[in-house]
Amino acid sequence: THEDRPIVFHTLPATPKSPTDEAQKSSSTPPKRSKATTAVPRLLSVVEIVKREFIKSLAAKRSPRLAGLHQYNEIGCLENTEPAVEEDRTAEIRRALSGSNQSVPLLFSTTDPDSVTSSVKLKSTPFMKVTLSLNALPELAESGATYVSCLTDAFVH
Repeated sequence: THEDRPIVFHTLPATPKSPTDEAQKSSSTPPKRSKATTAVPRLLSVVEIVKREFIKSLAAKRSPRLAGLHQYNEIGCLENTEPAVEEDRTAEIRRALSGSNQSVPLLFSTTDPDSVTSSVKLKSTPFMKVTLSLNALPELAESGATYVSCLTDAFVH
């Protein structure tokens, strides 16, 4: 049933609906730092509210269930590669050498049979996923997710 399915909250980036959506978005806004610094605390706040409301609903229904929700946390980093324009690479190197920019994206070269070298820019996007479930999900813990106990909070009442 749908009640037994776990619910997943995450900070993964939204997938663009079409290539033109992505092109319009990237051309209209300047590149910014990852939103993970603000998204993760908000995600955790939402998860804690959901867990607290679940416990309150158990109390309101006088449910015999004595446990809250099982929580599994996963953190990671998505690595996106995109071709780097040669002028961008040169500008990044100049900025790095001048000392004016302390965070320089990683650039590396690969040999390509059709050309001498081509540059690729690595961009990583940190993310967090939180899975809440009525039942234990040992496969998530085995895959590296951290487990948070599902005991009820005595201070909710």
